[in-house]
This record gives sequence, C-alpha cells and structure tokens, in this order.
Amino acid sequence: MVIGGCRRRTSSPILVGREAELRALLDGAMRSPSVLMLEGEAGVGKTRLATELLACAELAGRPVLTAACQPLREPFPYGVVFDALKDVRPARELNPVTGVLAPYLPELAAFLPQPPPRPGDPRAGRHQLFRAVRELLGSLGPHVLLIEDLHWADDGSRRLLRFLMTEPPAGLTLLVTYRREETPGGIPLGSAYRPTPGTAHTLVTLRPLDRDGVQAQVSALLGEANVSAEFAARLHERTAGIPFVVEEIVHAIGGVEGAVHADGATARRLLDTVEVPALLREATVERLMALPPVSRRITDAAAVLGTPSTSDLLAAVAALTPNAPAARSCSRSNATSSWNPAKAGTASGTRSPGKPRTAPSQVPIARNCTGGPHGCCATASRNPWCGWPNTAGRRATGPVP
Repeated sequence: MVIGGCRRRTSSPILVGREAELRALLDGAMRSPSVLMLEGEAGVGKTRLATELLACAELAGRPVLTAACQPLREPFPYGVVFDALKDVRPARELNPVTGVLAPYLPELAAFLPQPPPRPGDPRAGRHQLFRAVRELLGSLGPHVLLIEDLHWADDGSRRLLRFLMTEPPAGLTLLVTYRREETPGGIPLGSAYRPTPGTAHTLVTLRPLDRDGVQAQVSALLGEANVSAEFAARLHERTAGIPFVVEEIVHAIGGVEGAVHADGATARRLLDTVEVPALLREATVERLMALPPVSRRITDAAAVLGTPSTSDLLAAVAALTPNAPAARSCSRSNATSSWNPAKAGTASGTRSPGKPRTAPSQVPIARNCTGGPHGCCATASRNPWCGWPNTAGRRATGPVP
C-alpha cells in the first residue's frame, strides 16, 4: 500500500490503522523548518509510526539524528540532545559560538572552532550553549532530529528543545514523542509552547485501535485472514486496543489451534487461561511501583475488591481514612473507563483468588482521574496490561462478563 509516497511494509504486522496520522506527520515534515509532536500512551505505537515516517520516500536523503530520553533518577543536563548530536559531521565551516560544545561533544572536536570566552553570567553561558546547538544544526541542511520519550527528559533538555522550536534553523524537522500523562504537569516542554510564524507545527495524538483495528492487527501478526469478529472483540476488550499489548497476547496464544476463529465464549475462555506475557507483567509492575505508597494501596484495594466501589470502601480496604485525598481522587465513577483496576492486581500478584473479573464498563477508577494530588491515576489510568493469570498460575474464578 502506498500513502503519499510512503510504501507500507505489508509484511510488518504492527502498524495498523495509522494512515491519517502518517499522512499528517509527512505533510508537516515536508515543510521546513517544522516541529512535529507525537503523543500517546505507552504501547500505542509512537516509535513505530515515527519509524514509518522516516522510511517515507519523500524524506530519503535527509540525515536523521535520533536519541531517546531514559527514565533515570538524575538525567544528565541536555544529555538526550548531545546523544543525538554525537555523530554529526559538519560539512562546512562553523560559527565560532559552536566551539563551546567541545566539552560536551568530544567526538566533534576536530570539526569545532576554538571556544569563545566563557561569559561570567551562567545565564549568558546557557544562552551561548543553546545558540551553539542551533548553529550546529543549521549547518547540516535539511535533516530530521528525533527525540523520543520526552516525558523522561531533564529540565535542561526541555528548555533547549523549546529554544530550538521557538526559532528553529532552516532545514530542521524536529520530531518529539511523549506520553502526555507522564509529563510534568501535562506540559511536554515544561512550559507552554506556541509555534512562531514561519514554522510548521503538527500535533498528532495516537489513540488505541478500535475492534476492527485489533482484528486487522491479529490478521497481520498471524498471516490469518479469517480472524473472527468475536475473538477480535474479546481481545479488544482485554487489551483496550493497545497495539503492543495485542501483539504480546497474540504471540502468547499463537500456538493454540483455531484460536482466532473462536466464537465469543471460546475466545473468553482462551483469554482467561493464557499466561501473562513477561513483558506485560513487568510493564504493569513497573507502572504500579512508580505510584506513591498511598496510591499503591488504593490500587491494591481496587484490585482485591474486583467490583465498583465507593471511596469509603476503598479507603477501608486500603486502611485509609474515608476522606483521604487519594481515596477521593481514585474512586471517581466513570462508566467509560477502559482501565481495569480489578485486573491490575492479577499481573502483579495482588488480586485474591475467587474474585470475579470486572468488565471495563464497570470500572470505578476514572479515565478522567488524572490530576489527583497523589498522582495515583496519572500513571495508572487506562492501563490495560492485566487481566490474565500471574506467574504462579493463580487466576480468577467465577463468571467472566
């Protein structure tokens, strides 16, 4: 399939239903300078979409500089930007201000001029460093700078990227990916960014796949054209349409004969008994462990109860006072939430046996509960990576909706 000159790799099973998003990013990249912002929750396919964009024929020949932020306790200031620049090889004489980069980029020492005098004011020194990065990028001609996982960036990198976005050099296409719910205050760059005249700006938000998208992804993963709608519907319910989760579960059940042709009841039984893939279990535990202690107790309480509950009941089970802020913020009712706290405990080993599963439409923890004072839902909301037996083989009994 060809989209605006981009040849989709039909042998690749992961990217499904992203034609409009890919076209929007490509349209933005074809204007220069440009800023592309790609946001979406964990596992929704940001990296894959960025990879597809860079493979487009229209961008052939453009150098690509790429780096990813890491979830470090104390990230190195500006580290992700310097990681992206370390392999740059300028083709022309550089502005003298770029000499200040020598201590940060020893790989470029042979290409950099002598550094100018260091200003006495640290703020002037920072501005000089930012200008140096912009001048270095401006020497490269048309190119792409891809920074992934901006939500883990240090404050210095955010300020530097905002500086570049505000007045980008000619030829730069800056693409950043991030999870908005995990950025400080929900602001990816630390403070509001407003595109300046002359700079193309594109914001793309990736959503989970719908049922048809899940069906198409399963078909591509297994090379099986006749995936039943009932199986796709059950899988969509259990994975919330997150492509990474769909892929891991399909790999886990791929050897079960006729699984993807199953009717609703058979698909339900199959998904009830499949082992939790290790990557999903680890991802779930990691996100739960990132919560503050009070919020983890609330989440554990919801998992143990396994049914929609009031704030008073959650607080009682979590051994909190009924009026505790975490209890109030984490027990808002929302019938459309697709994150299931009753399932979250399964992957992490916290749910008691014998508790019935809870349908996504019955979940008490709200999708909109993202601003609680303890951050309990900021990292856990819409987390579908759960609902299967834990490593000990323990699983819920009773009816499955």
